[in-house]
Amino acid sequence: MRREYEAARAAGLPVRWEEDVALPVAGHGAVVLDDQVQFDPMEVLARLAADLRALGGLIVEGARVRRLAFGETTTVHTVLGTVSAPTVVLATGTPQLRRGLYWMKVEAQRSYAVALRPPEGAEDTGMFLSAGSPSHSVRWHRGTLLVGGEGHGVGRQDEGADPYGELERWAQERWPGAEPTHRWSAQDYAPFSGIPFVGWMPRTRRRVYFATGYEKWGMTGAVAAALLLEADLAGRREGWQRVLGMRPTLPQTVGVGLGASAAVFAWYARGYAEAVTRAVRARRGNEDARLLPTATIASEHGSTEVCLVCPHAGAIVRWNAAESTWDCPAHGSRFEATGRLIEGPAIADLRTRGRATRTGLGRVRETGVTSSSPAS
Repeated sequence: MRREYEAARAAGLPVRWEEDVALPVAGHGAVVLDDQVQFDPMEVLARLAADLRALGGLIVEGARVRRLAFGETTTVHTVLGTVSAPTVVLATGTPQLRRGLYWMKVEAQRSYAVALRPPEGAEDTGMFLSAGSPSHSVRWHRGTLLVGGEGHGVGRQDEGADPYGELERWAQERWPGAEPTHRWSAQDYAPFSGIPFVGWMPRTRRRVYFATGYEKWGMTGAVAAALLLEADLAGRREGWQRVLGMRPTLPQTVGVGLGASAAVFAWYARGYAEAVTRAVRARRGNEDARLLPTATIASEHGSTEVCLVCPHAGAIVRWNAAESTWDCPAHGSRFEATGRLIEGPAIADLRTRGRATRTGLGRVRETGVTSSSPAS
């Protein structure tokens, strides 16, 4: 925290050090930056959408990009059809395209948040972010207490993890009587260098630009990226834009990248080792022995068998009980219980056989594992 304080001072930020933290938690001091803005992101998105439409723009939802084709113009192939333009900007969480392999240069992370009705007499104490691990964030919004944290790599949560429950218990220990009202989660991508990737995408003739890797700082990182992309399209990068647009490969970055790659390969090995073990056990028990793991989704309307091999790069997805999803521990793709793609670099659903509806889910059964699945 002292290093954080010195770095902020060196950057010219008007921070101060305080020993007493205005929270019901034990602390060793805090770095304080006054006059920080807090606003509702949905209100900002609504205004941005209105501005875009007023300028003649068109917003089409649910048009996942599958591939690009280069000719006289750049053609974007989506699940809803094609559209052409001289220049394309991919501002998704992580680029689905294999050009540049940027889904291999970021680590997909999930984090969780809960909203609670505070106890009588509790006061708004401001916005806080803890140092160390596990980290927690605390803020207030219109009389509601918001607590976030319990993050982990996508698909890499501990067996039986209950992130929402842990956040609620943590909050209620410090604000006794607080009542949980809402739960939600987020997915972010962390670049190995800690600096977002913004600019033109390699091997696209500088017709495709992209931005990714905000590492949970999208409210500020996305705005900086938008300014940089606009400067790129206008051909006039200046000052900080040149610095942010650089992509240096420092020794520390290489080290972090090697460690992340080793973790990815370890999850590949673990997934297939477990699949082989289950297949051997099934064969010994005179049961249907399949090398590729599957799960059966059952409901009152029938059942469907979901193949648990991620269509993006072949890793074995894992069940996320907190959100009733299949999550890929390799590159962060996520799927509904029935196999429908939610997000990530994958561009296709999990393979399925049979029939199931998206409502009224009863159980998720995997060879050797049975998990209850709430309707989703």
